[in-house]
Amino acid sequence: MKIDHIKWAATVALIAGTALNTPLLWPLGPLLLILGGILWLWVALVWRELSLVVTNAAMVAAGVASVIYTLLVR
Repeated sequence: MKIDHIKWAATVALIAGTALNTPLLWPLGPLLLILGGILWLWVALVWRELSLVVTNAAMVAAGVASVIYTLLVR
């Protein structure tokens, strides 16, 4: 798969995740945001772009922590 396809798939996942990030559609929104972050992290690593690596690694970590926290608290 070309990196350009991954980049656009990540962008679509982030937009969809943001749009679906409502309590009624939980956990679909957060999971799409995590997927988008993982895909952008992949692109950032291929590009060797440290600022994008840090941003997306933090996004993924925060998203995963949020989902785990919500599952444990419920």
